[in-house]
Amino acid sequence: MDALVDQVAEMMRHDLAAKDIDFVCVPGARVVRVAADPVRMQQVVWNIIRNAVKFTPRGGQIRIQNTIDGNDFVMTCTDSVVGIEAAALARIFVAYEQGSTGTYQRYGGLGLGPAIPMGIVEGHGGKLAAAGGGPDKAATFTFRLPLGGRRHNPAPLLGK
Repeated sequence: MDALVDQVAEMMRHDLAAKDIDFVCVPGARVVRVAADPVRMQQVVWNIIRNAVKFTPRGGQIRIQNTIDGNDFVMTCTDSVVGIEAAALARIFVAYEQGSTGTYQRYGGLGLGPAIPMGIVEGHGGKLAAAGGGPDKAATFTFRLPLGGRRHNPAPLLGK
């Protein structure tokens, strides 16, 4: 998974540079493999980092940390974003939802950003969560995948 994060960071290199974002990756899991579809995991990591880049202001920071927690691989992505309102956290993984009208007007998009990786992660037996301290506070997206075990069949991308 550490190598996968590196690959995605390289794919996003120009976007990170264009906004002068400090990208910090703390590889600590030392996991070579998880029981997951590598293409889908790349899609999850890309989506999480891409959304962080989209909402991180110029000169901000994005920090990725990979760890092991019990029998799970855990990746956290913390950024210096515009913030996630408490009311939006409850619906952030619902397809076509936007954090607020102002967010949509400023950043655009369909509201699919977090919904797509949620379906993929759950389809692999994992979990995806978001946390934030409100407007102008950092946001953290965390996804967990079980180590080893059998591979799960991916769920539909936008629902069950």
